Amino acid sequence: MSQPDNDFALDQAKAIRSTALAVYTRSRNQVTIGRLMADAESAGYSLSFTGLGLSLREFMDQPEELQASNLKTLASGIIVAFNETQMKLKNAFEEMYLVREKALLAKLLNTGVVPWCEFYFSKFQFEELNSKTLASVKSKIMESIPKECHPAFKKTTSRYAFINNRGRKEGQDLIRMLAVSACEQTNGILAYHKHWLRYSRGDK
Repeated sequence: MSQPDNDFALDQAKAIRSTALAVYTRSRNQVTIGRLMADAESAGYSLSFTGLGLSLREFMDQPEELQASNLKTLASGIIVAFNETQMKLKNAFEEMYLVREKALLAKLLNTGVVPWCEFYFSKFQFEELNSKTLASVKSKIMESIPKECHPAFKKTTSRYAFINNRGRKEGQDLIRMLAVSACEQTNGILAYHKHWLRYSRGDK
């Protein structure tokens, strides 16, 4: 439906000057957690997920089942990337999450020791961008998508957004990797994303 290959998608992700990227696709196309983990591993990272749709304990107790799950199962949350020298730190992070040590979690993420990003899944209708209040957002989205992909984009029904809230380089590299993986998995369309554009109408 969109990107011809991985290199094209990566080049596009680098060209979009935004600390948030989105992948638009049809609802039947899925972004699996396992594929995101595999792509991250090939880049030297081990991912940890938190989300509204399930607890980290469930993820740890049912790894095979959940790795095959669609990212939208989590609905929204954060993805943290640890390199191969940070496995003890990853274990500590997951334990802190399990016991809800919010202050310590925030401290870890804010120090910049590990790259992380927010993610959101939402339903999408192209018509929602026709609002006058979204005119500038719509313009930036359309400009970030190759013209030959515009007709397909208008037919998409799902959006996966990855947001680098801190604006750090490592976080930017992470959202690019995740967005390219999601794009490949869904044959989706990679585009500019506005931070606060999280939910479509009726999808909160």
